Amino acid sequence: MTIATTLAVLGSLLPFCTAPVLAEDAKAAAPAGQTNPKKAALLKELCTLLAPGKSAESTMLAAFAEQEKQTPEIIDAIISQRAPKDATPEKIAEVKKAMVETQLKVLRRTHELFSKQIDMNGLCMSIYTTVYDKYFTEPQLKQLIAFYKSSAGKRLVEVQPQIATEAIRMTNKEIEGKIMSISQQVAQEMAGKAAEKSQEAPTTAPSAPATAPAPEQK
Repeated sequence: MTIATTLAVLGSLLPFCTAPVLAEDAKAAAPAGQTNPKKAALLKELCTLLAPGKSAESTMLAAFAEQEKQTPEIIDAIISQRAPKDATPEKIAEVKKAMVETQLKVLRRTHELFSKQIDMNGLCMSIYTTVYDKYFTEPQLKQLIAFYKSSAGKRLVEVQPQIATEAIRMTNKEIEGKIMSISQQVAQEMAGKAAEKSQEAPTTAPSAPATAPAPEQK
């Protein structure tokens, strides 16, 4: 699991926080652990409507699938930049194949263990209940619930995973080439600095210190 994937999953849930809220600015929320039963019920209802765990799981699946799809292209770009000039096409193809197979195994095993060891639904329900409790008052929660019960709100929840997946794909497409270019620039800058240091270093070994003359034997 990469940081990008994790951020993508969390980012897929952010639009839920941007639904229309018409009430005035929220007053200070009650300290943690002091939510009244009425508000707790509203928080539970809202999170049930949002189903953040389901959305996160769908987005996670899409993110893994997108990673698998892009792995050959990414490795191909890396090998093309770093392969020795005297490497034969056959050797380069062999290395690419091995790297792709290894990376795909890592991704698939990561996904397998992630699905078994992390309860996304329970985790998201707990987190989002706490977050919404902090930032929304009871009147605002009621307005959010009304929105997500509307046809527009239901549609937003329904298509949110697809929206997140398309946004991730489009973002990757836009920045992939720039990231590779930046990586090349950094590598060239570091190589240049290393060359400068090597030129500044002394080219001859320092002469050995003069030895004191041996005492005369009497």
